[in-house]
Amino acid sequence: MARTVKLAYGTSALLVTYVLVNVGLHHYNDHVALTDQANASLVERGRQAAEACTACHYLDQKANFIGPHLVALLGRSVASVVQYEYSPAMRAHQGSWSAERLAQFLTNPQATVPGTKMAVQGWSPEEVQALVAYFKSKD
Repeated sequence: MARTVKLAYGTSALLVTYVLVNVGLHHYNDHVALTDQANASLVERGRQAAEACTACHYLDQKANFIGPHLVALLGRSVASVVQYEYSPAMRAHQGSWSAERLAQFLTNPQATVPGTKMAVQGWSPEEVQALVAYFKSKD
């Protein structure tokens, strides 16, 4: 009898484990798919918002225009694009462009770097999030 109970308990535990793992994995995969879709949507919104940037910046070629090119922007040192004449304020702005630092700058360029040449007033928090996602996707 004891052996039968152990076998039944072991089989039940195995069945419960199987169901939990497979159902949990299914929900996890659904979550990953939804997250991937949300990220793709956010990147696409960022790509669309970045179209406004092309009035002054090249996004896909290392050539300067009114502003410096934005190729490989994240991780790049601030004011480091060769043959672009940065404002004294931007040259004094030390460090590199992290996602957080870029978001702060895009929210309010003049407040973040008083004296920057960038004449844009800034983007909404939603647009900034999308723009940062877009630039992350390009690097």
